[in-house]
Amino acid sequence: RNALSVVAEFFDYPYPKYWEEFLEQLNRRSDLRLLDLGCGGGRNSELALKLGFDMYASDAHIEMVKATRNKLLSLGYNRAYVEERVIQADFQKLPYRKDLFDVVVASGVLHNGDRVEILIQGVSEIARVLKSLGFLCLNIFVQGEDNGNLQTLDDPNIYYNKAGLPMILLSREKLLSLLSKFKINPLDEVYSYISKTSEGNRSVLRGVFQKQS
Repeated sequence: RNALSVVAEFFDYPYPKYWEEFLEQLNRRSDLRLLDLGCGGGRNSELALKLGFDMYASDAHIEMVKATRNKLLSLGYNRAYVEERVIQADFQKLPYRKDLFDVVVASGVLHNGDRVEILIQGVSEIARVLKSLGFLCLNIFVQGEDNGNLQTLDDPNIYYNKAGLPMILLSREKLLSLLSKFKINPLDEVYSYISKTSEGNRSVLRGVFQKQS
């Protein structure tokens, strides 16, 4: 994901209307801390700032961090603020204190890895930094009938694309069960659909979840 062509693709993505529609419903947004986890090209960071949230962002890949910073700088945000708030960090070990965030946006990030334990640890970290009754805006690839252009080896939950890059793809049921173990449950309807990507079709699960007290 540090390839410049991939970074450029992420940089040009517009922020999703479905997250905008949910986030703009929240009251007193300037008092709410939001983490853009796996910020990529910065589209959700841009959205969070546009809506007035107290925004933080992180990505494991330094080129994505640079892209998000450049996007926010191009929009006129202060350099010191941007460099402090947009950082490089692995979602398995986030450098934030417990119960810090009112909202975590994890869009297209938690499926990245070659072991199911990575996904489990990522959910554990989200649960740790998310406040009680806080919201998780989740978009993640899952198992589906469209996985024919992917390969599996020893682990049926790990899939590889044509470039040999791994993804953790759980079934919808297993993923919802995992989230529930960390007291993160759907707030409303959870959507499943097929998304067309540059590498082929992918099954996606998307929804807003809430951490129970």
